[in-house]
Amino acid sequence: MSKESRPRNSSKEEVLEWIARYQETQDDEAQTKLVLNYQQLVESIARKYSHGKSYYDDIVQVGMLGLLGAIRRFDPAFGRSFEAFAL
Repeated sequence: MSKESRPRNSSKEEVLEWIARYQETQDDEAQTKLVLNYQQLVESIARKYSHGKSYYDDIVQVGMLGLLGAIRRFDPAFGRSFEAFAL
């Protein structure tokens, strides 16, 4: 993954477009945008569950893997937001 600046707060439509693009074509740019968009959320949850312990980085890593899995499996037809699905 190349170093890119963190995107501004993306709209729901942009997120859904990136997810669809990734699911259809395995577009690396769409995946990168999604990861950067949700990185702070993953890090925030990792801080909550690590309680400041040394395994914060491990939790972030597992969270990122979970995020990538959620990107592959998400189906907006179920009527839930991506954030609710991914958590």
